[in-house]
Amino acid sequence: MPLKNNPKFLILLLAVLLMPVMPRAAAKSSPFEIKVEPKYQSVDIYKDHENTLFAFIDNRVQRVTVRREIAVTTFIKNTSYRDQEILVWDCKYALNWTTDISPKIVPVNESCSENEPRTVTLRPRETHSHLLLLGVTDEITSAGRISFRLGFQPVDPEAYEARGRITYHDVETWSHSIDFNIRFER
Repeated sequence: MPLKNNPKFLILLLAVLLMPVMPRAAAKSSPFEIKVEPKYQSVDIYKDHENTLFAFIDNRVQRVTVRREIAVTTFIKNTSYRDQEILVWDCKYALNWTTDISPKIVPVNESCSENEPRTVTLRPRETHSHLLLLGVTDEITSAGRISFRLGFQPVDPEAYEARGRITYHDVETWSHSIDFNIRFER
């Protein structure tokens, strides 16, 4: 049978010819935009100040020695055209965040007696802001300028409600670069 009369050949030829005009699957993009505003631009590290805390690093709780806490305000903006839900806790807001230089700078949780999660619905173009504490750990050993980014890790609200366990989506959105000047005081 000649090639041009072979049905398999015709299907393959048609697929090759239509490939350039077929819609391609769009890469997954985040529905969020992240902005961070540090309260201060310089951080003084005091030699005798240390506090052992637990931080969520690489998807597990780890003990870290924090030498200083930095307060930043996070802004999560819904850039999509649909409502988006995020799950936040009263005092464990740090569970939604990571840094690209962990474990040097880590999000730390506030202590509290009750910690109830709540779902925040962000309408299109709406922004949610919240204070976040970052811990400067003993992994930073020299003074100078430090730059890092915060990554937003949304918790799946439906999975949490169904199983009562935290299920993370991958880090979808990173903030702009955050810069601090680190100084060591005696």
